[in-house]
Amino acid sequence: MSVVFKPKILVVGPCEAGKTCISNFIAEATESRGGEYRPTQGVRILEFESEGEGSDEARKPFKAEIELWDCSGNKKYESCWPAFWHGSNGVILVYRKQSEEQALERWYELFVHQQHLKDSQCIVITQENISPSCKWTLI
Repeated sequence: MSVVFKPKILVVGPCEAGKTCISNFIAEATESRGGEYRPTQGVRILEFESEGEGSDEARKPFKAEIELWDCSGNKKYESCWPAFWHGSNGVILVYRKQSEEQALERWYELFVHQQHLKDSQCIVITQENISPSCKWTLI
């Protein structure tokens, strides 16, 4: 592995949207919460490694040492958000389809557009129903 990439990916959205569940899934973290909701306090950083190959003709193998920032959606942490997004390489926007579609625009503006990230550096995930099974839809 000659190329090491160290991306910082933010997982953001409103409270109780399923950000921690999604973060645990992506990072293959095993955190047992017993099915009850416990809000993230500020931010929770998960670190994990992934390997792959480049998309260019050379297909050079690379190793990624990923920081996944599971950010609280609570507005009491809003003053901390600039520190969270500083140096980010991508964003996963998570929201509940039934009630948060308008809020999605605000999250996109703050965490993607104002940080000059490209749409290709953003994934939007909606969770139809909040449940222990964590079922999501990519849009």
